[in-house]
Parts: sequence; C-alpha cells; structure tokens
Amino acid sequence: INYNILIPLFNNFIFNIFIISINNKKNFNYIKNVINESCNIVFDYIKISNEEKANLEALVRDAIGFRESGLRYNCTNSIGFAGKYQFGGYALKEGGYIRKSVKGGSPKLRLNPDNWTGKDGVNNVDDWLANKGDCQEKGMILYTNANVKYLKANGSIREGDSKQLIAGLLMGAHLKGPNDVRKWRNETAVGTDAYGTSIDEYIQLGQATVPNTGVYV
Repeated sequence: INYNILIPLFNNFIFNIFIISINNKKNFNYIKNVINESCNIVFDYIKISNEEKANLEALVRDAIGFRESGLRYNCTNSIGFAGKYQFGGYALKEGGYIRKSVKGGSPKLRLNPDNWTGKDGVNNVDDWLANKGDCQEKGMILYTNANVKYLKANGSIREGDSKQLIAGLLMGAHLKGPNDVRKWRNETAVGTDAYGTSIDEYIQLGQATVPNTGVYV
C-alpha cells in the first residue's frame, strides 16, 4: 500500500463527505457517523505506524480548518480571528508570529505590524492571511503540539486515552482552550464561545475524525 497516496486521498474523502452532507442538509450526527464509520473501515484495513502519526494529526487539523473557515486561508471573522484556523493573539504568540512580550491575547494584536516577529517573512496580518511561507500550517502544528503539552500537564490527557478521544480534546482546546478542556474532562460545566458554539460539538467532531483504535503515545 502506498500510504503517501492513500492518506491524502482519504483526507480529501472526508472533506467531500462534509460538503455532500451539508449540501443535502444532513445534521451533525449524520456527518459524524459517516466519518467515523469510514475511518474504521479504512484504518481497520491498514496498520497505522508511528510514521503515520503526523497524517492522523493532519486529519484533525483539516477538520478544524473546515469547521473554522471552510479551509480558507484569507478568512477573518467578525471578532477578528484570522486565517484557516481562526487564530487570535494567543495562538499567534504560540506559533511565534506575534511577539510574546506584547500584552494580552486579543485578536486585535494582529492589526499592529509592530507586534509581528517577522517569522517566515510574515510581517503583518496581510502576510498571515496570504499564508506566506506556509505560515498558517506551520503555526497550527506548533499550536496543536503546545495544546498537547498543556493538556497533558493539566491532566486532561491521561494514560491510556484513545487517539479518538485525544483528537476530540485537541479540537475542544482549539475552541475554548486547555483550561476549559480540563473542566470538561472533570465534568464541570463549560460555557460556549462568542458565537454560541459548545465545546461538546468540537470534541464530538474531533472524535469522529480519527478512528477509535490504539492509544495516543
């Protein structure tokens, strides 16, 4: 099996399921069940090695990118979160694109060119939205890795957790941050985001993106 061909094709397959389902006005549970079943069929057939771990994480990133912006790099929402993954100030700092010495984490930090570090040639928000130097993908990898670290540190990620659950927790952290994921894991109520989106929706979507086989290492 040529995994270099199979994984991107499967990634594209999941994206097409989203489009078809939405165009046919299918509900979230329908989309989740179709993706989960498709993942189980494909990944029961092939054995996932450590080498393919990055590809699994790419599935999660694309699920976030689709939910956040429809996979559009030049997307900015009404609050000011920018890019394919809708980064605010804190996420841009985590990726190394906004100076950590700048106070706070508001999305408005993107508006001041002096706040940008110049990493990957990104000197302002226009460079960011143009995905200069593949900055948004690089930033998302760093941000996701940071969330893994934070979730392990605060006890949200636990020994023996499945890859499916980890995917859900990472999507939840992208929406509401590691502290709210910890609350969710401890069965404490978590509020919605500014648009009324619940952490449960993101966690369920993340879980549906990755098959429930094996544990996260």
